[in-house]
Order: sequence, then C-alpha cells, then structure tokens
Amino acid sequence: MKPLLMTLTHFKTFILLLGYLSNGLSSNSLQAQVAQSPLVFDTKLTYEVRFLGDSTDSQSVRTELTHLLINDATSLFESSQAATMDSIKYLVQDETEKKRLRAASSQGTTIPYKIFKKANRITTYDILFNNPENTSGIGFYYDEPLPEWELSTDTATIHGVLCQKATTQLGNRGWIAWFTTEIPISDGPYKFGGLPGLVVQVQDKQDHWVFTLRDIANALNYASTLQGQMDFEPLRSKQAFLEAKREYTESIFEKEELRTGRKYTPETRAIIEKRLQSMMKLSSNWIELDSSK
Repeated sequence: MKPLLMTLTHFKTFILLLGYLSNGLSSNSLQAQVAQSPLVFDTKLTYEVRFLGDSTDSQSVRTELTHLLINDATSLFESSQAATMDSIKYLVQDETEKKRLRAASSQGTTIPYKIFKKANRITTYDILFNNPENTSGIGFYYDEPLPEWELSTDTATIHGVLCQKATTQLGNRGWIAWFTTEIPISDGPYKFGGLPGLVVQVQDKQDHWVFTLRDIANALNYASTLQGQMDFEPLRSKQAFLEAKREYTESIFEKEELRTGRKYTPETRAIIEKRLQSMMKLSSNWIELDSSK
C-alpha cells in the first residue's frame, strides 16, 4: 500500500483540477437519475473501519475496507466489496451474470448500506437485517442533513498528515474527527461530511467504531446503478428506520417465517433461532443507536 502522505501530496493537484462541486438533489430525483444512467465516479478513497460487533465482548473486533467514491456533484460510501461489484455490473452486459453478481455483492460484508451525499443532504439505502443467506433483505431509504460540527484548535499528525480536530453527535454517539485542509474535499466516510477538508480519521468516543483513511486513487470505471435498491421503500426519518430495524431483529424468526412463507419443525426452528440469535449478538453494536431504547 502506498504511504498516505505521498498519496495525498500527489493528489492535491489532481483534486484541484477535478473540482469538487455540490448541488442539491432529493432522494427521489437521485433514484430517477440513477435508474436512467449510472453514477460514474472520478475518485476513490479507501477507509478501513474497525469496530466491536458486540459492545459487551472486547474480542468481537472486526475490520472491513470501505470506499468513498466521489465525482463533481455526488459522493457514495459503501463497502469495498459492494463497490467492486457495482463496477463489474456496470461493465458486464449479460443480464444473467448481472443478477448473479448483484446477489453476491453484499455477501460477506458487514456493511450492506449505501450512503449518498449531495450538498447538505444525506440519503441512506439500508436493509433491516443483513442475513448472508438472504441478501435481498427488506430495504428502505431515508434522508437527513449533514452532521453539525464543532471545530477545535487541537491538531495532530496522522499517518504523516497534519489534521485538525472536530466533534459532532450522530446516531446517539459522540464522535471525534480529524480532518486535513490539505485536501479540499468536504467529505469523509459514512455520513461524516461538511468539514473544511477531508476526514482522515473519525471514531466514536468509546472507540467502538473507527474509520481510517488508507488510500486515495483515481476511480476508473467505478459506477453505481442502484439496481439492488430501486425497490426500496421511503421512510419519513432515520429514527423510523432504526425503530423498524429494532422491531424486526427482536422478532426475527417470526418475521422471516412470515416473509418467506416457510414453516419449520420445532427441532429445526430451535436450531435456526439459536443461529440467528448468535448472528444478531455479533452485530448488536450498531453504528447508530435507536434513541427509543
């Protein structure tokens, strides 16, 4: 992997030539636009996310690579695996192969969501339960504003890059971000945008979730079609999604039975319920917490 400082130095001239513009776009018009023509991105930023899957288990640390893809108007944050599959689906013409790739795009990832940022708005496409054996999930999307930041005069050098500190509240967690004005991109991983520079690292105050910038590169042939999210239903707010997710996970087996129409023997039911409970325990430390709990 290239040293980050070298990557940033070479990237300065490129990003100034590219120009990072922002214009308003609602989620409805975003879907309409992407349905007609895929969003193609110019730049790919790779972030490593390290997190505790279960907040009560210090051994449940997991890591995954994610991508922040940007063009002159929009950014997209998603798992590295999903980004790669999106690009392949964009280039592949065979419909059968596209369907196979679409089904595989969220398998093995702990990050099934896509997050679009444009101007001061965020649109998130997410599913209620990320079951590797049923990647279709039940999908929704919702809009929200960018987080509000409090800037600090504190500075630190992270991976050879001079950064400034900022704090915010998001998802009922306190967050600390370190951003650099050396790269004039007002964006970052997940929903962390709106700072006067690129977010190099951001973590919650409990250190349960940490995003760290690892690489910056040209994003040749990276595109998103939203093919897997076109049938997602709109929700009035993020809180509505979190409440629906909580309700679904608390009665996951019954909901899956109702959704699939399958019936199980008591023995099979007990085995499946135990497996689902174990899966949910390992993914119980959500990045955003339900304020109703």
